[in-house]
Amino acid sequence: MLNESELQQKVTSSDIEVLKISEKFLDEKIDSEYKRGESAEKRAGLIIGTLGACSAILVFFARNTLQSNESDPLITAIYIFAALWLARAVWYANKSFKTQSRKQFTHHNIFSIQDKCEIEARKEILIGKIWEYEQVIQPNSERLFYIQRAQRALITFIGILLTLGATTSFNDLILESLKLCIVSTLSAIALIYWIIGDKVIENNGVWVYKKDQK
Repeated sequence: MLNESELQQKVTSSDIEVLKISEKFLDEKIDSEYKRGESAEKRAGLIIGTLGACSAILVFFARNTLQSNESDPLITAIYIFAALWLARAVWYANKSFKTQSRKQFTHHNIFSIQDKCEIEARKEILIGKIWEYEQVIQPNSERLFYIQRAQRALITFIGILLTLGATTSFNDLILESLKLCIVSTLSAIALIYWIIGDKVIENNGVWVYKKDQK
């Protein structure tokens, strides 16, 4: 991110038309960025609402199915995985709310251009708009980054919940000798995915919005 002196060195044109075109371009980009921020906020709110419903389902499941299968290691392990991924989704959704920016180029900045000619005034306004754009774009990218992580965690939770339902339905058909083996395998897979899953997806550019993307 450039500071004010660096921006002044780069905004060098003295052509009024060039400055007008630059202002128009920046106005469009800033407006688009604020709309992107509003969209991210709505998505985060939707995820939080969905997570609330999922939490209720998990509590209901614990009160009914889990209590009747307290000694079953497979069902207990899958339930723990589901709870952990739900907590992970809540954590990322909360992070997306913490990174929003409200910094703006305000009317008070007009006072600093009162003694300048039109060209210098337009340059000053242009620098202010560049500053505002840079203040908004990075937090928005960060919010979208965490929203996508929350979405992935939520989808993983739903997959685990479906697995939990299927396991509960067919639990009597699974041999007791196989349950510990299945629990160990699932635990290993879950641990690996918990640690490196998001990073592998993001490094390969699959369903990802990087924090520094512009």
